Amino acid sequence: MLRFVTCDDDQEALEKTVLAIRKVMMPYDYDYKIDKFTKYTKEFEEIVKSKGDQKVYILDIELPKVSGLEIASEIRENGDWESMIIFVTVHPECKDDIFYSRLMVIDFISKYYQYEKRLEETLTKVLDIYNIKNTLIFNFDYVTYRVPINKILYIEKITNEKKCLIVTENGEKFEIVSTLKDL
Repeated sequence: MLRFVTCDDDQEALEKTVLAIRKVMMPYDYDYKIDKFTKYTKEFEEIVKSKGDQKVYILDIELPKVSGLEIASEIRENGDWESMIIFVTVHPECKDDIFYSRLMVIDFISKYYQYEKRLEETLTKVLDIYNIKNTLIFNFDYVTYRVPINKILYIEKITNEKKCLIVTENGEKFEIVSTLKDL
């Protein structure tokens, strides 16, 4: 599952962000969740520390008590270098600080200039990076796998069972509980 975690103390900006996420995700049959926060809470901290989901953080820089930059630092300090981080702000002068911090931020978006359009473009790029469009996602031995479709050698139905065998180019074999029709 792809998890969007957005934090902005401006309720209107938060709702614009949620609408942009929904608009970008609409054409895809992909499980996703949107978590909305107006400040850094215990629940937010638990999400930061959790493992398993692919996460996209959309953080305002100026937040009450804990800044978006501090949240991003905590994400990286927890060893999460896979999640994407996008900063949104009304403070364009902070741009250099963001990129000098070496937090591997994917984008910095000003709320003053074409906010929704820029956010949608960035989210589309995130989906390209995660390769959602051309990836088969399945669970095998309690682990979620993402296999690019062009790396699958063949999929075989296991006789008399509701299972399939997925074989990849490099010889990996995954037996999953699913029908060919469901795949």
